[in-house]
Amino acid sequence: VNVVTGPNFSGKSCYARQVGVLVYMAHIGCFIPCDRARITITDQILARISSVETCAVPQSSFQQDLTQMATILRRSTPRTLVLSDEFGKGTSPSSGIAVLTSALKKLSSIKCKVVCTTHFLEVFSLGLLKDGQDGIKTLQMAVHIPSSDQDNPVPLFKLEEGVASSSAGLVCAKMAGVKRSVVGRANEILGALKDGKAVRPIAIMNNDNHVLQPESKAALRMFLGNDSWLNATNEQVDALQDMIVRM
Repeated sequence: VNVVTGPNFSGKSCYARQVGVLVYMAHIGCFIPCDRARITITDQILARISSVETCAVPQSSFQQDLTQMATILRRSTPRTLVLSDEFGKGTSPSSGIAVLTSALKKLSSIKCKVVCTTHFLEVFSLGLLKDGQDGIKTLQMAVHIPSSDQDNPVPLFKLEEGVASSSAGLVCAKMAGVKRSVVGRANEILGALKDGKAVRPIAIMNNDNHVLQPESKAALRMFLGNDSWLNATNEQVDALQDMIVRM
C-alpha cells in the first residue's frame, strides 16, 4: 500500500493515473515508455479517483466516494490494483482521516496493490499508519523550494521516500493569483492555529484611509482589544457605551 503525499501541484494524481494506465497497457501488450518495469498479473484495476455529480443520483459527492470505496473493498483480491485519489476529503477532517485509515488497513489485509494519494498528513503524525508496518509504504512527490520568497516552488515530478512536511496550500493560493492580502491573512490564521493561539480579528481600524470616522475607529479598537467582553469590568463597558453614543 503506497501512500503518496505532497503539495497540491506536485503531480500526485497524475502519478496515480499513470500507474493505472501503464499496468493496463502492459496487460494488452502495448509498449510502455520506460527503461524497465516489473508488473505482475492483475485481475482488475479499481479506481476511486473522481466523482460525477448529477441530479439523477441522489448522493452527495462524499457519499459517492464512499460507495466507490465500498465496491473496491468488496471486490478486491490479492491481484487487484487499487487507485485512490484524496479519499475522505469531502467530510470533516477527523471523519475523513478515520475512514481513510480503516480503508487502507483493510486493503492491506487483502494484500492487493494500492496507490493512494492524500493530504491527510495526520494519519502519520498521529501514528495511525506507520511506514514499513502492515504493508504500508510512504512516498512523496519532490518539490524544489527556492531560497527567495519572490520565486514559486517548482514541482520536480519525482517520487521519493518519506512523508511530505506540508501540502503547501498557501503557496498554491499564491500561484493561483489569490490576492496577497488574502494569502497573508490566511498565513496569520494558520500560524495562530499551529501555535494554539486565538485568531485575532483584522485590525481594519488602523487603516487611515478607511471610511470609518475617528470615533468609530476608537470604539472598534477598544472592542477588538478585549479578548472577552463576558469578563469585562463595569468601567470598560461604560467607556465603550460612551464611545458608541458619541458616534
